[in-house]
Amino acid sequence: MRDLAVALSEECFLVRAILLPGHGTRPGDLLAVTREDWLESARFGISTLAGDVSEIYVAGVSLGGLIAAEIGLTDPRIRGIIALSPAFSIERAAWVGQSVWLRHLVTWADTEASEDYARYEAMPFNALAETFLLSHDLQAMLRTRGYVETPLFLAQSADDGTIDIFENLRIFRHHFRSPLSRLLIYERAPDSPTMPDEPRVLRLDSLHPEQRIYGYSHLALHVSPRNPHYGRNGDYRDCGATADRPPDAVERCLSAPQPLRGETFARAEIPGIDMQAMARLTFNPNFARLVERILAFANAVSAS
Repeated sequence: MRDLAVALSEECFLVRAILLPGHGTRPGDLLAVTREDWLESARFGISTLAGDVSEIYVAGVSLGGLIAAEIGLTDPRIRGIIALSPAFSIERAAWVGQSVWLRHLVTWADTEASEDYARYEAMPFNALAETFLLSHDLQAMLRTRGYVETPLFLAQSADDGTIDIFENLRIFRHHFRSPLSRLLIYERAPDSPTMPDEPRVLRLDSLHPEQRIYGYSHLALHVSPRNPHYGRNGDYRDCGATADRPPDAVERCLSAPQPLRGETFARAEIPGIDMQAMARLTFNPNFARLVERILAFANAVSAS
């Protein structure tokens, strides 16, 4: 979250970020963590901020976006929710839901060693189960409430293969109906929209052939192209070496001076594109526009 935190702090936001329990340490710390641990951490962060500001906005990516929404629905101090690629509903949710009982029989869903020093690949079933149950809690809360007054800024890639984008869009349309809520959606074909046209929706093209970019990944939206690790010229390239890709495809991806980039879990093949040799996009070429739209959202909410 560092790039977004810096960008917003430069616009007179007081920004604080927390490290969720089980994150950024070692995979084993996810073995016993609960969704209540995550929520309590977020509540603590908000409480420490409340005395220093007049308005609070809570933001998060993926699981963090899910936590931001849950906090935003239960804490009246929250003026707006900023959810980037939020895990409101997980792709293959029926399979992920099996982790609720599988965690009592099998410890690890994935034990791969990470190639990225900034995050780990190994994933225990417990973490999957708690994420699934938190998304289930949020959806139950939304069914009970129906209409949510707290404005939501939702940014989403139509190519995202990690979460269920269509359920996210349904939640936006049917529950976050405030006229101040905004959806920023990145699509390869904005002229064939995933969402119906409406004033609250802004579409940006996720196809940039001149930059060899063919879609935005689940990991990309909140990262600046100048990020020294994940950025355009960063020291890390995600070529899927731990995702059962053919070794020759991984080598083509790693050796390319400027690899093709996109969502490696995309729902559809792209004609003429070697998807197997594609690097997963880890930054947002339109990062400045994202910051601009978040600021416009917060200014509109504040003015209301």
